[in-house]
Amino acid sequence: MDQGCCADQEWKGVWDPFVRLCYQFGMLLGVDELNQDLGYGVCKHRLSQRLFAGYGLVWGTDFTVDDAKGTLTVGPLFALDELGRELYVKDPCTIDLKQFLDDNNLDGGATLYVTISYRACCVAPVPAVAAPCDDAASPTMMSRVLETVQCELTADLPPAPIDLSDDPPIPPDTSTQASRFATLLQLIRDDADRPLLLGTITTAADPNGATKTTDQSRSKTLPHLDMAGSVSLRVVGVR
Repeated sequence: MDQGCCADQEWKGVWDPFVRLCYQFGMLLGVDELNQDLGYGVCKHRLSQRLFAGYGLVWGTDFTVDDAKGTLTVGPLFALDELGRELYVKDPCTIDLKQFLDDNNLDGGATLYVTISYRACCVAPVPAVAAPCDDAASPTMMSRVLETVQCELTADLPPAPIDLSDDPPIPPDTSTQASRFATLLQLIRDDADRPLLLGTITTAADPNGATKTTDQSRSKTLPHLDMAGSVSLRVVGVR
């Protein structure tokens, strides 16, 4: 799988959920138009997910620790990250705690953060028409974007999610709230790397050299997602 083509695509940063394509008979459609059409739907969907659902664990098991084996297992689970992207861990992902501590020169008592992150990789190559200066005998282009998830254990605290709370500051500061929303929108358009924090663990080494968990804490999950705001609907007429 070639992941490079998904790491820096031309559409990043230009998706706009407030500009959609206007189809007309006879108009010439190119890659830019198709990317705009795709970006409009994807970006608006992710923005809506973030604003109306929030982020966090939706279903499944966030993580479990087996002190006897010295392992940490994430999932299976389904979650939403801060940018409204769906994170699906279909098969449990197991991490060797002792190996992680050894590889990172960490002693017992370290606080570790359990995170999952959205990843995309390009797959399914298909024949493509070569560019004018391309001398490749059989040029191909990736035709699908496979959405995946990376499970990670880290000693570094991930970035705090952008606060979109409805509670106005005192005194009201609309410029700050607007700036936070604009930052969130740009992160969505950039398809930025924003790990979702599932929880933290604190480890300690016993005299036999095994790794055991001394403390665990988990992030809030549904129905306690960090909401952007509650929505109140009133039915005015039904037939």
